[in-house]
Amino acid sequence: VGSVTIPAEDGIILLERLTQVRDATFINGAFSKVFDGNGNQVRKSFFAYDGSFSGGLQVHKVSANGKTVVANDTHVRVYNNRNEVMASFAPYGESYTGGVNIAVGTLYGGEKTYIVTGNMVGPAHVRIYDINGTLKHPGCFPYAPEFRGGVNVGVGGGTVGVKVTVD
Repeated sequence: VGSVTIPAEDGIILLERLTQVRDATFINGAFSKVFDGNGNQVRKSFFAYDGSFSGGLQVHKVSANGKTVVANDTHVRVYNNRNEVMASFAPYGESYTGGVNIAVGTLYGGEKTYIVTGNMVGPAHVRIYDINGTLKHPGCFPYAPEFRGGVNVGVGGGTVGVKVTVD
């Protein structure tokens, strides 16, 4: 399964036979609750956004430090393992409401965790933040200026043809 979308009012995530969700992004409503493959809850449930939020969101559990990164139409929020908001930022500004794609992981063999964002509509813009929500690289526009389809982002092992210095 590449992605699963669950309406906000359903508020539950049931995954295939996994013992943990680690370093994976999934889409959900505003209420987050995570279970293992046997139906045991593995994290306290939480509302990622207030009751006025009706859209879906992306959730990424960071196994290295127990934090959870959540993105919606405008904001990215980072929660600690006690479900407290540790960081909140709008990568494309408060007025942007087109959706934020996220990928979370280490870059170029390092040990620090970074959040890579991509806007879902408009000129494709990729940006890099540290796990505390501090902009580390203003990003790039990977496609032609007239392209308005946004961009999906990912973080994986190995190096690609472009090196970005984030420290």
